[in-house]
Amino acid sequence: MPLLDWPQPVPSCGVVLFASIEPPGMDAFGGLRDRGFDVVADANATPGDWTLRIGHPTWGRATLNGPIAKVAKLVAASASADGHLTRTERETVTRARSGVTLTVDALGESPIVARKRFLRFAFAVMGTASVGVVDLLSQRIWSRGAIVDELSIDAELDVEGLYIRHMISNSGPAPEWLHPHGLGEIGAFDLDILNPDVAFSDLRLDTVRAIAFTILERRAQMGEELELAEPEGTIAFVPAEQFMRAAAPEHVALRDSDAATDEAHLVNRAVVCEPESSPFAMLAGRPTPSIFLSAPEPEGMILQASKAVSDFMARRARASFPLLRATFDALRGDADVFVKLAYDSELPALPKEHLWFRAHGFRDDAIDATLLSAPFGILAMQAGARGWHGIDRLSDWKLGTPYGPVFPWFTAHSRTARRRAR
Repeated sequence: MPLLDWPQPVPSCGVVLFASIEPPGMDAFGGLRDRGFDVVADANATPGDWTLRIGHPTWGRATLNGPIAKVAKLVAASASADGHLTRTERETVTRARSGVTLTVDALGESPIVARKRFLRFAFAVMGTASVGVVDLLSQRIWSRGAIVDELSIDAELDVEGLYIRHMISNSGPAPEWLHPHGLGEIGAFDLDILNPDVAFSDLRLDTVRAIAFTILERRAQMGEELELAEPEGTIAFVPAEQFMRAAAPEHVALRDSDAATDEAHLVNRAVVCEPESSPFAMLAGRPTPSIFLSAPEPEGMILQASKAVSDFMARRARASFPLLRATFDALRGDADVFVKLAYDSELPALPKEHLWFRAHGFRDDAIDATLLSAPFGILAMQAGARGWHGIDRLSDWKLGTPYGPVFPWFTAHSRTARRRAR
């Protein structure tokens, strides 16, 4: 199913957070009218229980309900696990003591479109006093800076914005259970990776994202297998309840905690396992956690992506180019920057090749870069060749900073770099 053709069946909802113990009253949001919104108060509103209906000519309609007190526990639970927050942002959002709920009406659109619309409404409601927003479907916390970054990118929200990752270590420093939350809340399903490779905390974040894209496209189905990557990257999605009944005790124990047996960790959730044809699964005769995701990433591994996902990633890479350039400038060029550029191939079976380059500098419309490896079907291009390339060819990028990596879908370390450069 094409990426943008799956309608989200549920409204987007969250809590706009404030540091004040006394929650803001509905009069605090009257200024939305001056910014082009229709604002209608419920006729039975009281200071302790009020509702505002908000309309926007482009974004649709939303509802504000207030007030909400005692949000600290909600925020603490999400902030501690949210790797998309900088340390400063985490400190800021954990000051939240009150809030108002924001529900944005569903318009029958893809979740990555719907959730971007939610962030536009949320930013308008935040005003100058809010310290952040909790997305109740994904459990993600959005800082003010994260929303500003996202709204500066003229493309749909990345699938990474639809979930939060929890990494659990029950018996030592090595992770034993990686499980996102958020995809099940929109009518899809979430996934568990047991005994994940330690690189899933940073360098292999893109693998979880690749699986999430296949779920969003409905290419991945509960109870079925999927060729995620080459080589040897076939995985199976075993329903969590089935896994808990049938897997070996030592594998069940990896997720056998109080949390693992509640509805949020069993319903609409699959454990990523070996395919039935795997020698390991055949020998065990029962569901076996994916070895591909437990072992280090194979050299030369290529994650599979549909044309719709590839086109989306290219749109987002180009739309976030100003953010890439701003981060590079903040670091005064002292950063490792890699860009993926698309060129027509001379091979009939390979219309385009997406090639990685090391970038050295930028203009408004071009990138100075060196090709890292020879293409398969473009005889005129050789590894090591340096030149200027138009940003219309850009299909992905990644930037290394002293604080951690930055991608078109992960910008926390960019904000740290830009803040420290001021």
